[in-house]
Amino acid sequence: MNFLYPYISLLHGAAWNIHQSLEGIGVLNSSFVERDATGHVVSGYWSPAEAVLPLLGFLVLIALGLSAAIAVAGYIIDRKRGLIIALGVLALPGILNIVGFWPAINSFPDVYNIGEGPWLGSTSSMLTLVALCAGAGWCLVLTCVDLFPLRTRFWLSYDHLWYASGLLAGVIFVGESHIAERARSFQDEVRTSQQANAYLLRQVAVYDQWCNQNNLSGLVSCQWASTAQQTLLNYSTEPAVVYADQGPSASTDIYAPYQRDPTDTEIEKIRLEISAYNHRLCPIIDLGGGVRKLATLSAHCQETPASYLGAYPDPLNGKVDRQSFGIPVALDSEGIVPTLVQNSARLKLLSVQLKQDEQTKAYRWLYYLLFASVTGGKIAGATIKIAKIDERKPHELKRSLYLAAKSLKGVGHLMKFLGTLARALLRMILSVGSRVEQLMKALIRRRSHTSR
Repeated sequence: MNFLYPYISLLHGAAWNIHQSLEGIGVLNSSFVERDATGHVVSGYWSPAEAVLPLLGFLVLIALGLSAAIAVAGYIIDRKRGLIIALGVLALPGILNIVGFWPAINSFPDVYNIGEGPWLGSTSSMLTLVALCAGAGWCLVLTCVDLFPLRTRFWLSYDHLWYASGLLAGVIFVGESHIAERARSFQDEVRTSQQANAYLLRQVAVYDQWCNQNNLSGLVSCQWASTAQQTLLNYSTEPAVVYADQGPSASTDIYAPYQRDPTDTEIEKIRLEISAYNHRLCPIIDLGGGVRKLATLSAHCQETPASYLGAYPDPLNGKVDRQSFGIPVALDSEGIVPTLVQNSARLKLLSVQLKQDEQTKAYRWLYYLLFASVTGGKIAGATIKIAKIDERKPHELKRSLYLAAKSLKGVGHLMKFLGTLARALLRMILSVGSRVEQLMKALIRRRSHTSR
């Protein structure tokens, strides 16, 4: 079992990789249902570990077939010596594990995403799939060159495929960089929006305390400050995907989070009362001539960070205040709320684009495997030149057929030997049975004479 462990472990990780990718695009599923004798569903469960077992069995069969193909390729290169070397390379992981030199490789995924796009699993599992595909391409091209007279035209055509695959891989690499940049922008937007929510939450909490200290709980804005804190807390702590989907789509989502049909008059009253609060705690003195004296910076009066102010305030009394940036205030809902709404709209767009990117990840994954197969064929071209297979005489080719014939002949001899052995064992068993039967009859007759 120690000999087989490296192979089973790597193939098991590759099975997880395939299942995660295909489940991400809806091809496979990790859910199971249990039915009673009448066919009705009685229960269900979710088990990706059980779902990957058929894929593991399939990969084991592929690995066995590929191992045989590698052995044939070794024979094509250098007859018996090449066959022995190929078998030695195939057995190397098992031997290393027996002697304790096989490294501890974790081929299993650290996480398993449910309901999201394809997830490629661990690096070692992807490496296993790439090695299988490259090995398959290498064996296929070597066997084709051994069986068919493939000359210069074939290799020129293969170069066309190789260069085109390389160019497409470059395009995919650029696309991956763009996708990664978009994902970073999404995370930055979410982080900034949630920090702005947390900043506004602290100001609203201070305003709520001020209302209670001054017995102003009857004000609409004070009632809003008491109820809006939970909404702002949710916005500032939700997972990125949830916030992008459920973030504020309009100012009413923050000013009237629990009202179905809030009126503009109610919201304007909240905003006017907050404006009066700001002027009371952080007064602005008009010195004339367009010059104003701003409030001194303090624990209550602060300039809102520029990253939280990305949009102009909503109209108030029919006017848009475009000069509110950089002014110390106690509660800057006028600047932060429109920015949150604007960022939320941008996040929804980015979220849709990221979901589309996630769906295309499986196709990029598939292309990497195909490209690995093409790369294996290109490596086979170098192997052919080193072994001078393309320079062999016609009678030196088709070694794969010769090995197949010898193997079939060997299998035939083995089956014949096993058949002969089985017949000999059967005859021996029958002979022993016959002898035992004779002895039993003689014993019975002897006892009969004795009783008389």
